[in-house]
Amino acid sequence: MRKLALLLLLVCFVPMAFSQTGGVGGTIPFIYDLDVTFDASAMTALSSIDENDYNAGYVDIIGFVSAASLLANDSCSVAVSMGSWTLPAGYPASGPKQDVTSNSDLHLRLVGIDGSDDVDIYNSFDSFQELTSSAQKCLMAETAAGVASADWTADARIDLAWGVDVAGSYGVTVTWTVSQETP
Repeated sequence: MRKLALLLLLVCFVPMAFSQTGGVGGTIPFIYDLDVTFDASAMTALSSIDENDYNAGYVDIIGFVSAASLLANDSCSVAVSMGSWTLPAGYPASGPKQDVTSNSDLHLRLVGIDGSDDVDIYNSFDSFQELTSSAQKCLMAETAAGVASADWTADARIDLAWGVDVAGSYGVTVTWTVSQETP
């Protein structure tokens, strides 16, 4: 019995080593921050349209987007599309602003990408490109490291036609969409 008690005492006082390991893990999702500032004062260009603009066939709105900035943690693209025009009474039913799926009378040009060598103007949006209701890629960031900073502005061009673009109030929404891309 003494031997058993001594053995139990020895077993109880033998130092034992314990270890625990742990960690943290998971998947970081695609995250971006897009900030677009539309310049409301640039839209006053519509109220100052004159016969020279009609004769030229368009009016340019320089600084339509006064500042835009993109940050992203992966390769991505930025696409732009437009909604339907709000048109004045008397605008012809067959006028081009009625069908934004193919001929919208609204064009967009991106100006000056600053801050990132990995972000490029895409699909010729460095010159005026017609917008439609279908999203069109206008910027491409092809970098595995993400986008630390990309800034730009944008100009708009609205087509004008005598006998079609009647006096009244016009409006349209422009939508910017960011999507993750595979580099």
